[in-house]
Amino acid sequence: MNKNKHKLTFIFGAGTSLAYGFPLGKGLKKQILDLNSEEILETFLADQDTPFSKSTIDKMKKAISKFSTVDEAYQSTNHKDTKKLLEQLVIWEISDKENEETLLNPSKEEKPCYEELWSFIKNYLKITPTTPFLNELINISMFNYERSLAKFFQFKLMDFFDKKVETGEMSSEERNKEIEKIIKTFGFYHLHGTWAGLRNVYKTNNTTVYGKRPNPRSFYSLNFSLFPVDDLNEDFKACLKNLETIDRVILLGCGAHERNFRNLKLIDSNIKVDLFIQNSSEKEKYEILLAKNKNVNYIINSTIKKYLKDLLAELA
Repeated sequence: MNKNKHKLTFIFGAGTSLAYGFPLGKGLKKQILDLNSEEILETFLADQDTPFSKSTIDKMKKAISKFSTVDEAYQSTNHKDTKKLLEQLVIWEISDKENEETLLNPSKEEKPCYEELWSFIKNYLKITPTTPFLNELINISMFNYERSLAKFFQFKLMDFFDKKVETGEMSSEERNKEIEKIIKTFGFYHLHGTWAGLRNVYKTNNTTVYGKRPNPRSFYSLNFSLFPVDDLNEDFKACLKNLETIDRVILLGCGAHERNFRNLKLIDSNIKVDLFIQNSSEKEKYEILLAKNKNVNYIINSTIKKYLKDLLAELA
């Protein structure tokens, strides 16, 4: 690794995937509340091993309606079956929004950023078609439950290696293995968890193909957790370990949730943080939250494209 290079961690919130068709917390709440109870019963309750009932659905909808987002409702209830049903419906709704066409042609109004990030990474790591793709400098974590960014990287890496496949320098199988290895170097840590079946975007035998809803009747028996919990998951722990050796954290599309910043240990540290925010009033909330950290750079009303261009020049 080039010791003169800075190690960076990008942390993405739900705001960054809005352009690719995925809802924010409030939108996810509305989608679940709009689901027909009979449809839920028919879709999820056909398996006799699941304990859900009309009563479970009513409790779940009542819990959600009191809060602005699904995860707030999830944290408020101690009813095990309500939590389990919420987890399943979140996966159901999020997997429905996976769409390769939207991923490659996102909404310009919602400020897509994946292409800009990919361009920055190629330039920062000095990657060319004739050099090995080595990454020891950039790590990616997210509070999102979905896998659109990893899928986007898969598309770009396939394009990157296609010429080598065409010329016979490597086989398709070798390319796929190389892509899998490279994607793992970026981490793609899901800090709030996700269903394990949604992790893989590169294996052709994956039972949950991107853009295709998984079988809901298989959900209940799987051990997965959504939403923040007191006990940090393995991805969160891996992210924290990585943060011990990095030079800068870049947060995009993240809300000012004290628990998230405290768990990331950004409140009481002086690690360098670049934080994207929308306006001055939002800045005031963060300044109170991160008052002890004297190395926070607030980025207001700037595009990610401009920021990454400036960051590349700064770190050159």
